[in-house]
Amino acid sequence: LDETSTPAVAAICTNIDRLPLAIELTAARTRAFSAQQLADLLDNRFGLVSTANSGRPRRQQTMHAAVDWSYELLFDDERRLLSRLSVFAGGFTLDAAAAVCSDHTVPAHDIEVLLARLVDKSLVSTDKRPRGAARFRLLRPVGNYAAARLDDAGDPALFRNRHTHWLIDLTAGVTAGLRGPQRLEWAELVNTELPNLARAADWGIGDGDPVDAMQIGVNLSWYAFLSSNVQNDERVILELLERAEQAPTALRCRAMMWSGLLSIGRTAKRTWAMDAIDVARTAASTQVVSSATDIDGVRMTTEAIALARTTGDPALLLEALTIGSLHLAAIGSFPDVLQTLNDEARLLAASLADPWHEAMVAALDGMAGYIAGELEASMAALRSAIEAFIALGDHGT
Repeated sequence: LDETSTPAVAAICTNIDRLPLAIELTAARTRAFSAQQLADLLDNRFGLVSTANSGRPRRQQTMHAAVDWSYELLFDDERRLLSRLSVFAGGFTLDAAAAVCSDHTVPAHDIEVLLARLVDKSLVSTDKRPRGAARFRLLRPVGNYAAARLDDAGDPALFRNRHTHWLIDLTAGVTAGLRGPQRLEWAELVNTELPNLARAADWGIGDGDPVDAMQIGVNLSWYAFLSSNVQNDERVILELLERAEQAPTALRCRAMMWSGLLSIGRTAKRTWAMDAIDVARTAASTQVVSSATDIDGVRMTTEAIALARTTGDPALLLEALTIGSLHLAAIGSFPDVLQTLNDEARLLAASLADPWHEAMVAALDGMAGYIAGELEASMAALRSAIEAFIALGDHGT
């Protein structure tokens, strides 16, 4: 600052109501304009704000005008990228931006340079992380403006669907990952992307493809059960089941089995297992658990097992039997019912040479034995299951 620029800077700050983001956006233009030039430009542009009759508070009008002015000064490819980045929620990486936002008008190999320009112009913010890839985000005023520009471009569904498909690919390995030695890395990945995952669910329930959203819900279900971090988990899956009647049978079956298991914490009749599971899930949770509902989880579980039998897919049936047995054991079902399910699952796991499910059946035998009052047999089965899980690198199940 000097005697010449100080009055101009003061006029700039006054014109933009001293809003921090508006100041930052304006400051990013000092490389191209002097302070006095900026003051003159803003005086012409922001003078309209005081006489505008939009019905919005002046501060909102000022912020919108600041973002709008910055947007108009962008090159066409920068505008396209900024509008497309609005499909993300809570942040994104460079790879995610390239996967979701690139096309022939914004090639993937140009995303890095364009993103850097948007950061320099204060339209994209960076989130510093101690490890892993750098993340970027749009502040809410910029994100809202960019989303409106994406709508104006006439292709918001295209990039929202690409956002959903990116998340399907990203979460495809979550269940297996949480059951292995890299479980913490997988948990961190999901924790980081929860806002994006919630946005995809909202899109699927609203104007998007419910089948795609259901696939994400199924991919996340083991994580949701372990952590309780996914808000309204089984309620969302049930809504998607109603909307996605055309979903493939195997996907519907998995959605049904998981909605049954995830209904545990919303069941009126309490058991020791439900209390233990709720304590563990609440301790791991970073979200608010939804209130009780009238979901008939037992019906959903039994229908999922019946549906799995019709598919001729032994792996799907094994999954339905074990998840179903876990659910029914947690709510205190009859020991003979549980043992029937476990015996069938044990044979399937052996025939498929599936060591994780063999360990899971041992754990389910332990739960069934406890319910039957056979405590020594129960403890032996549970110890065997724990040893098997540890040998597989699964310290979380």
